[in-house]
Amino acid sequence: MLGGSLVVPEAQPLEEGEGLRAQEEARRHSPEAVVAREESQLKYSGLNSGEAGKVTREVFPSLVNEPAGGPPALPAGESISRFPAVNVAQVDGGSGKHSVIESTEPMAVQSTHGMVPVDLGLTEEGGTFKPKMPLVDVQIPKQLSHGVSLANTGVSLVPVDEHGSPLDGSEGFVNSATVAFANTQTDADTLVKPTTRGFEIDTVLRSIDSPTQLAYKVQMPQGASLVKDQSTGLVRVVDEGATIAQIAAPAANDAEGTPVPLSMKITSGDILSLTVESFTGGRYKLPIVVDPEMEDPVWSNGYYGYKTEWYFEHVGSLFTAPEHPEGGSWTENISSSHANGEWGGIFYTTRGASQITRSHAEGHWNDSGSNIHNYMVLYTPTAPNLEDYDPMPEATESWGWGGYACAPALSCPETIAGSAPPENNNTAAYEQEAYAAGEGHSGENTVTNAYVDISQEKGPELEFNKASSTVYNKSTGEYVPNVLYSGHETWLGPHSGAFEVRAKDPGVGLSLYRVLTSGWGDEKYYYDDEECYGIQCPEYNYQEYTYQTGMENGEASFEALAEDYVGLYAHIYPQKVKVDYSPPHGIKIGGLQNGNELPAGEPHLKVEATDGEGTTKSSGVKSIKVSVEGHEVA
Repeated sequence: MLGGSLVVPEAQPLEEGEGLRAQEEARRHSPEAVVAREESQLKYSGLNSGEAGKVTREVFPSLVNEPAGGPPALPAGESISRFPAVNVAQVDGGSGKHSVIESTEPMAVQSTHGMVPVDLGLTEEGGTFKPKMPLVDVQIPKQLSHGVSLANTGVSLVPVDEHGSPLDGSEGFVNSATVAFANTQTDADTLVKPTTRGFEIDTVLRSIDSPTQLAYKVQMPQGASLVKDQSTGLVRVVDEGATIAQIAAPAANDAEGTPVPLSMKITSGDILSLTVESFTGGRYKLPIVVDPEMEDPVWSNGYYGYKTEWYFEHVGSLFTAPEHPEGGSWTENISSSHANGEWGGIFYTTRGASQITRSHAEGHWNDSGSNIHNYMVLYTPTAPNLEDYDPMPEATESWGWGGYACAPALSCPETIAGSAPPENNNTAAYEQEAYAAGEGHSGENTVTNAYVDISQEKGPELEFNKASSTVYNKSTGEYVPNVLYSGHETWLGPHSGAFEVRAKDPGVGLSLYRVLTSGWGDEKYYYDDEECYGIQCPEYNYQEYTYQTGMENGEASFEALAEDYVGLYAHIYPQKVKVDYSPPHGIKIGGLQNGNELPAGEPHLKVEATDGEGTTKSSGVKSIKVSVEGHEVA
């Protein structure tokens, strides 16, 4: 972020450490920086569409070039093998290496071909630009005056002038990840970019002659209205009591990444008016980008039903936030009266044999002079509780920055060469710590997307229990004979015996557990049953089985499978289990007279019974009991 005077990402990487903050402040107040800000006030005025596009690409490269959604870019040699869930991607690292990415944002979408990656690359269909494989159906016209729409909601956003007339400018064209409209107002350009949950309309203000008042007409179904949440700045489109679209509180940043204050209000019922603080006088380095974003609330409110392991931790009462990210984003509020040493942050913890090799977070940070350190950290699992960790170890400043924290074995461009973080980094965190009293200032920190890359090489353990003579039947609370007890195998039937399958994962836990045979099966997807937080699932499953209808008679072949979200699995097949659910049959009594009468004197009878049929093996006839008129005889 600090490498060039015209380079600043669209989604600001989250700073780490006061060292970078102090370095940035020193640079901003240097004579060269002051002159550059003054020169920028008219440097980019009067440009044609080609010149304007070039400036935007140089100043805001990630805004133009990087898609605002989909799976993250992977290091060379790695590829995504499958998406077990919309926010989970299994990664093939080559040479037997396995890892998994868990994101707070959806990375995949269900299609007729199964789960496929979200692809926000733009294509043109009938004069309209659309993302190739979106989560949300976005339509961008060639003429900006037609408005950008969320097709499934019936809501569109149309940039307008101070009189309410739609803006036009040049015909839109695809410029990397955006559709660009040049010179839509004086020294101002408009870029439209699909996002995971909707779209953003970015206005690039290139000179002090650019407008400080921006307006957008919200086209919505008849009877719908705009409602603003005063506490968050969110504007909702409400139709018959339901929110059908929402516009997040916008942000503005100059070419150095400095936030530019702005406000948004509803005027004339369907017009959103944005007022950007005056940028004359050399306080900001132009251009400035303003980014209102419209979202489909079905996805923004977490409708897709996944949980995440990211969670909030804090010391002191003045750092407050939701326990988990809600709908993919997470906002922490810091009171103006925070004290030195108080801290808060969003954490992710994995377990055992699994390790976090890389963590990433992006969002917006507005410290308002609140004296806060920001850190991206990977913690070792040496302390038993989070409270026992030094919340901001100084060593982290030497190896994690720019919104990433990386393990030493990983080639991470944001990792400083020669540094070596500790091994076994089982907790990742993005934290804020107060280093002085707030002095009347408050802060707000929003994480719009976060993900972790977790590796694990030791897979699940799986066995049919043969070591125990009995198995505990959870439904009856009794111990019953184990039909697989080594050297003492017996038969499983409707009234006898049980067997047990034991599955355990040493790291992220079990995502899938399956036991089956011909005609019967038991299958459990822990994610679908909402027993997982993200990819962190139950560690083990010890499950007993009595006879179940449908099990194959005879020496049945059973199969067992246990899998985790890293893509590691254990498989057993075949495991022979002797099953006999059919009673003996074919009873014959020899020696009776007239069909069923005993002969005079001392009768000698021969009784026969058959168990099993054909080639199917069975447990056989254990005993025969004969009774005459209810009295058992020898």
